[in-house]
Amino acid sequence: MECIEPVLAIVKSGWGPICRQLDYIINLEKNLEDLNKQKENLDAKMVDLKEKITRDISKVATRECNQWLDYVKDIEQQVSVIQEKYKVDEKCLAGWCPNVCSKMKLGKRVEEIIKQITDLNNKRSTFEGRELTDAPLEKVQPQNVESNSLAATERTLKEILMFMEDDDTKMIGVWGMGGVGKTTTMKLLNDRLEGSPAFEIVIWVTVSKAGNRRNVQNAIAERLELIKSESDDQRKARICKTLRRKKFLLLLDDVWEMIDLSDVGIPPLNQVDGRKVVLTTRSLKVCRQMKTNKDVKVETLSEDEAWNLFIKSAGDVAMTSDIKQLAEGIVKECGGLPLAINVVGSSLRNNGDVVVWRNTLRELQLPTTSENEDMEEQVFPCLRSSYVLLQDCKKKLFLYCSLYPEDSEILITELVEYCWLEGYIHGVGSIEVAREKGHSVVMNLVDASLLETCAK
Repeated sequence: MECIEPVLAIVKSGWGPICRQLDYIINLEKNLEDLNKQKENLDAKMVDLKEKITRDISKVATRECNQWLDYVKDIEQQVSVIQEKYKVDEKCLAGWCPNVCSKMKLGKRVEEIIKQITDLNNKRSTFEGRELTDAPLEKVQPQNVESNSLAATERTLKEILMFMEDDDTKMIGVWGMGGVGKTTTMKLLNDRLEGSPAFEIVIWVTVSKAGNRRNVQNAIAERLELIKSESDDQRKARICKTLRRKKFLLLLDDVWEMIDLSDVGIPPLNQVDGRKVVLTTRSLKVCRQMKTNKDVKVETLSEDEAWNLFIKSAGDVAMTSDIKQLAEGIVKECGGLPLAINVVGSSLRNNGDVVVWRNTLRELQLPTTSENEDMEEQVFPCLRSSYVLLQDCKKKLFLYCSLYPEDSEILITELVEYCWLEGYIHGVGSIEVAREKGHSVVMNLVDASLLETCAK
């Protein structure tokens, strides 16, 4: 017995691995069935997860979620290889001529894959409810403005960018009369910041005359992909929470009256670097009410700039001998306003009919009889809205200016005295008080971009 026992121990130790190898062959078909069921379960989880990802466009899959999907994709490929290998082996003389070594390797591989699938199925439950995270916001939403490469626009843009480099400058006001190119400048600024590391997000909001707290809030919430159906206070809190973690630039275009940014949900600009606001308005008064740190006035175009822009819009036909003088008159009537120049120039583009050009000039000189639909629909409303919102006494004083010859300089004291005598300035008991009140009215019209100061 002393000699036999060691031999039995050796046999037992060798028989275990052999039995294990035989199990791979014996259990192959059963394990393949189990593999297919496990794979179907895994496939169902994968489909559900992908549907969940695509259903919420404001969310993206987490790294853990994407990693799990990559593992599933890899496992599926391995299962396909195993299934194909099994089919090939079964075709060998209808399964009567099996390759034992090949079947053992295949059986072992099936069990390994089953374990990996089980681990993946278990892994899926570990990040249930944490599959998605907020989608990264697009840094800049391009405005795709067509720039005419005007030197004046570039100068204004350069000045704004220079002010933005100053950490102490948190809010910049860009002001000027309607149609002068403020919005174009703002759009160029928006697009210019596409690759800038200064901000994590640029938010564009068109405010307009109808702008109010809710409209501005909704526009910002939409840009930040927040829920708009909440109450104003809930939306305010959510906007503030989102922006508090970001370096942002808020572009407010066409502001007509003061906006309380804190009431909208904008966190304090001076608490952290990287928070700035740039707004456009027709009124310097709005800039003052908004407490801007720097103000940039957008001037009308010089004669040369206006002419060059008109040629780009109207084409070389404006340079022909029988039209050039009319074209110069038309440009003069447009008053250096890019909007008017582009609208009129485009309506005359490549039109060689002198009569049409002459009629266009006449209608610009006598706008009350004009039948130019482009000007009526695109330019006049832009200019008219500044006048409509004036108080009555300011309207009368402004209209009184039209009695002076075109392009003439008007003495403020003279204008005020005439308006006082006409009864346009109310609530004053003496000419001295009338002069002071009238002077304030005139300067309000200057701040509203309806009158221009003359060089002294």
